[in-house]
Amino acid sequence: MSGIEIFIDETSLPGRAMGHRLQGQSPGLPDGVWRDGALETVLSALGKQVPPAAREVLRFYARMTRPSDWSDPGIGPVSYVAQSRLVEELGLSRKSVYTAELRLAALGLIAKLAADNGRRHGPTGSGLQPCGIYFAPLIENYPTFAAEAAETAASRDRLHVARRLASQMRF
Repeated sequence: MSGIEIFIDETSLPGRAMGHRLQGQSPGLPDGVWRDGALETVLSALGKQVPPAAREVLRFYARMTRPSDWSDPGIGPVSYVAQSRLVEELGLSRKSVYTAELRLAALGLIAKLAADNGRRHGPTGSGLQPCGIYFAPLIENYPTFAAEAAETAASRDRLHVARRLASQMRF
C-alpha cells in the first residue's frame, strides 16, 4: 500500500487500531451501512466458504477498529492486534489464526501487512509503514458481496414460497 498518509487519532485506546488515510484506496462503506452489518452481509454472501474460526477471527479484528473508519472515504480501518491475543481470547491455536488470516485474504476480505519479523505495529514516527490487518479489500468488494447476499436471500425466499405452495397443493 504505497502512499499511505498517517492519520493519528489521539483518542485511540492502546491496542486498538488507528485510522489511516489511504489516498483514494478506501471508498468507505455506502451510506447507512455500518461495520457490523457489512461484516454480516459479507459472511452471509460467502456462506460456508468462511469457516467458523475464520469468522471469529474476522469479527475480532474488526472489533479492534473504529466503526467510523469504515464509512469515512479515504480512511481505512486497520487492526494491529497480535495473533497471540486472538489465541488467548478466542482459544484458537496460532496455526488456526494464521490459516484463518490466509483464508480471509484469499477471499478478498483483508490484506495483511507485517514487519519482517512478523509483528504488527501502528505508526512509529520513524517513517515505517504501519503493519496490520487492513480491511480496505472488504470495503472495496462490499458492493459485490452485498449483491450476492441479496441474491441468496431472494433465492431462499423463492424456495420458501415454492415449498409453501407445494404444501398447500397437498390438501
